[in-house]
Amino acid sequence: FVPSKFNRESIVIAEMNQQPVGLGRMVAIDENHSELGGIYVFKEYRNQGVAKKIVAFLLNQAPLSNTIYCIPFEHLAPFYMEYGFTNCKDDECIPKTILEKYLWCKQQYPQPTSLLVLKR
Repeated sequence: FVPSKFNRESIVIAEMNQQPVGLGRMVAIDENHSELGGIYVFKEYRNQGVAKKIVAFLLNQAPLSNTIYCIPFEHLAPFYMEYGFTNCKDDECIPKTILEKYLWCKQQYPQPTSLLVLKR
């Protein structure tokens, strides 16, 4: 991950029995846009609803006026769509930093990536 800038991010660490089991973050892009990302659950704790709790918590922390972007691997897109994310098709509405990151991910990772948006 890119190093955190704590003045622009909300970071959550999920715990079970006082043990860290996963994490995620919401990054403020500007006053109207945020990016949900870095969602990770340790393998032995997957399929127990941890990621759902992380995402729900982070979405509840973001201002209701914000448009939120997410760049997951394509096979994870349906998970985010459960929260109202949709495929972003209008390049003109995407903040430059999000578009640049999406294009970088498409070049760097062998897995296909999606660009999702949640407009609230």
